Amino acid sequence: MVRNGVPAAHIEVIRGGIEFPEGLPDRAESRARMRAQWKLTPEDFVIGHLAAFTEEKGQNDALDTLIALLPRHPKSAMILAGDGPLRVP
Repeated sequence: MVRNGVPAAHIEVIRGGIEFPEGLPDRAESRARMRAQWKLTPEDFVIGHLAAFTEEKGQNDALDTLIALLPRHPKSAMILAGDGPLRVP
């Protein structure tokens, strides 16, 4: 930004709030554990949607798309994750 003319005094870096672990977990083990937790088989095609539950984030569109895919891809599943005013407990 400074190279493009923004004075350094007008720039503030806000670090992300996510702390990453030193080492990554074993992918195969993590995948198997999560599939078991959600009652998904290794053959299931899993789609994830992580966003705030607000109108503009498109959860309804994502679900409509899943419903349209199911006749041709019956082993598809979607996991919605997030929080917000439209989240149903």
